Amino acid sequence: MKIMLFFSGLGYQNSYQAKIWIYDICNNLVSKGCTFNGRYSFKGCMFNAYKIKIISYLGIMEKNIFVNSNSIFIPLNGRRKERLLPTRFRLTDYFYDNLPIMKGELILWRK
Repeated sequence: MKIMLFFSGLGYQNSYQAKIWIYDICNNLVSKGCTFNGRYSFKGCMFNAYKIKIISYLGIMEKNIFVNSNSIFIPLNGRRKERLLPTRFRLTDYFYDNLPIMKGELILWRK
């Protein structure tokens, strides 16, 4: 059966969406993927419990749900396991000590 999860607090279309991992009672991975428009669907069974791990710009969260309908609303406010905060650092010139770089483009990518 297809189960649709609705998450509150996520962005629009593909921006500011969350990565989702869904595990069953025996801790087996049932589904993983990304939300779109704050929604995610997976194949599951009625009247089963699932553990959901959510990584979004709001932080890292784990939620337990019990499926008793084919659509479930999950609010993404409340307790977070870890909050993802922006990292700040000072970038200086390689050849001149303490000369800050004021302009430019720096592309960082998390693997």
